[in-house]
Amino acid sequence: MAAQQENNQKKSVVVFRAIGLLLLFGVLVFAVARVIIGSSLNVENQQVLSVDTQGDVLYAVSPESVADVCAYENGIAVLTDSEMLYFDAAGSITRSDRHSYGNPCMAAFDRSVLVYDRGNRNYRMEINAAVFDEYTTDADLLTAAVGKNGNYAVATLADGGYQSKLYVYAQDGTLLFEWGSAKHFITGIALSDDGKHYAVSLAGSENAVYNSSIQAFEKGKTQPVFTWQQNDLTVLKLDYMKNDTLCFVTDAFVAFVEDGEQDVKLEYNPTALLSVDLLHGERVAVLLSSGYVDEENHRIYMWNDDGHEMLNSSPVSPQAMSLSLSAKHFAVCDAKNITVYDRKGAFSGEAKTGYNIEVLQVVGNQVFCLHENGFTAFSVHARLAKEPEITK
Repeated sequence: MAAQQENNQKKSVVVFRAIGLLLLFGVLVFAVARVIIGSSLNVENQQVLSVDTQGDVLYAVSPESVADVCAYENGIAVLTDSEMLYFDAAGSITRSDRHSYGNPCMAAFDRSVLVYDRGNRNYRMEINAAVFDEYTTDADLLTAAVGKNGNYAVATLADGGYQSKLYVYAQDGTLLFEWGSAKHFITGIALSDDGKHYAVSLAGSENAVYNSSIQAFEKGKTQPVFTWQQNDLTVLKLDYMKNDTLCFVTDAFVAFVEDGEQDVKLEYNPTALLSVDLLHGERVAVLLSSGYVDEENHRIYMWNDDGHEMLNSSPVSPQAMSLSLSAKHFAVCDAKNITVYDRKGAFSGEAKTGYNIEVLQVVGNQVFCLHENGFTAFSVHARLAKEPEITK
C-alpha cells in the first residue's frame, strides 16, 4: 500500500505541476512564435470493433486522435483531430462534422458547442449538433467558453500594451464585454447563467516566478469585483455555480467566491490531488490520495452550488485515479475498473473494461470511457448494477 500511495503521489504532482508549466509555456510560445502547441496525431492504428449484442457499444478511435470529450444531452460530444462526433446514450454516432483545425479544442454548454483552433484564429459555433456559423479573430486564440443563454467568450493574444484579451459575445455575435490583461495570459473563462458576470484565470511569470491569478467582473464594468493571485499554483477549473457565486479549484485548494469574498473549502498538498471535476451550476469534487487521510482508501470531497459539503469525504478504492460527475451520479476509475455512486455516495455499480482507460465521462445514467481501443458505453442501472464485472 505504501508503494502504491507513493506511486500515486508522484504521478499526481507530476501531472498537476506539468499542467502549470504547460499553461505558461504554451501561452509564451503563442506570444513569441505564434505556433501551435502539441504534436501531430496518429490514427493509423485504429481497429475495427463491433457493437456488442448486449448493449455495450464499442466505437473504434485512437485515443491519441481525441482532443476533448464532454457531456452532450444524454450522450457525449467527442472532438477528434479531424471531426466533431456526437454520440447518443447507447454510444451510437448521431452526427459528425469534419474540421481542418491544427490544434482543435472545444467549450460547451447544453446544446451549444464552440470548436476552436488554439494557436490560430478560426472557430465555429455548433448548435443542436450542427454547424451554426464560423468566425475568424484578429489574433491567435487561447481559450473559450459558452454560457447558458447562447452567449460565448473567446480569449486571444493581444498587442498595444496587452498580453491577452477577453471578448464576450451574444449568440448573434454582438460584442458585450471586452477586457485586456497587461501582464498575464488568459487560460480559462467562466460565464454566469444570468449573463452578468464573467471571470478569467490567468498564468504568467513575474521576477522569474510562475504565478496564477483570477479576475472576476460584472457586465459593463472593466474594473474587477474580485482579484486573486498566488505564486507556484495552477488554476485547474473555474465556473459559476450560481449567478454571482464563482468556484475555482487549484492544485492546492478548492474555493468559493461570493460577493467578492473568498471562502477556501479544503486545502491539500498538490501531491495528494489525483483528479477534479466541476459540474456547472451544481457540484465540484476532488479525488485525493489515501495518504491525505488514512492508509486504506482514497477519498472524494464534494460541495454543492452553495458551497456546502455533500459527502463528508467519501472513501473510494485506493487504486482510483480519475473522477467524473453527472447530475445523478459520480464515478471513479483506475486503469481498467469503473465504480459508480449516486450523488449521496451510495454504491450504484461497477464494471471492468478490459482495456486501459484514458477518459471517463458520466452523463445521466450512462458511463462512457475512452480506452486504448475506442469508446465503451455502460448503463448504470441496466448493466453495472446487475453484472458487477463486465469484461470486454
